[in-house]
Amino acid sequence: MATFEFIASDDYRACLGRDAEELVLCMKAGAWKSAHVMAVSLIQATLVEYLISSGIAAEADARQAGIGDLLSLCREQQVLSPRTVDLASFLRPYSDFLSADSR
Repeated sequence: MATFEFIASDDYRACLGRDAEELVLCMKAGAWKSAHVMAVSLIQATLVEYLISSGIAAEADARQAGIGDLLSLCREQQVLSPRTVDLASFLRPYSDFLSADSR
């Protein structure tokens, strides 16, 4: 199971851990739409945390950015390769299910 040891906040790390457990449960249940939404949420949270902690993005900006903007910024900053960003294009439709409050 994911441990998210790189996340500085204990509360935030625990929240992501619970989300990862829920992702696994969704996958085991065959709840694929829910699994995709949970996966996008985890990826988005991880990208936000990295961009903030590395000083690439301001906290307010990163937390308000959608997955498309985060992926573009990661490509521009060479955090992710263009190929990885292209492969992640399937994430965008599922990010529509995430509210601004959950980012």
